[in-house]
Amino acid sequence: MKNFLYFCGLFICLFLITGCGGKTLKCSRNNDSPDGLTKIFQEISVSFKNEKPSSLLFKMNVSIDDQLIKDNNDIVNGLADSASSEFENIKNEHGVSYSISKKDNGFDSKLKIDFDKLDDDTKKKIYLINHQSTYTAIKDALVRDGYSCK
Repeated sequence: MKNFLYFCGLFICLFLITGCGGKTLKCSRNNDSPDGLTKIFQEISVSFKNEKPSSLLFKMNVSIDDQLIKDNNDIVNGLADSASSEFENIKNEHGVSYSISKKDNGFDSKLKIDFDKLDDDTKKKIYLINHQSTYTAIKDALVRDGYSCK
């Protein structure tokens, strides 16, 4: 029994030393159109291991004014297709998942990236963040782009 408790204590210490070094950066911004007819909310969450990004979750919610939809029936599809095309070069790569769901008045999209599963060529194609940057550099870049970060 003493050996078991000793082992459990050792395991917990090792977990605390090696497993708790990660940080998560959460940033968001509203990027509405000047006329207020299109409202865009973007959220980025980046997890770090050893000061380098290990995963990224990018969510976007787009809401379009009903009158604008009435005047242009294809606007939701057009904007959703445009948003989806932004990630065309990476969305089918190993370690990347992308989804989009259309609604009557807009769409939601979600991009997940696991940097540990990406090959070097795919890492170079990602423009949202630099996979070699540090927590501070990524936060500073996102704040310059208009995001509020926690």
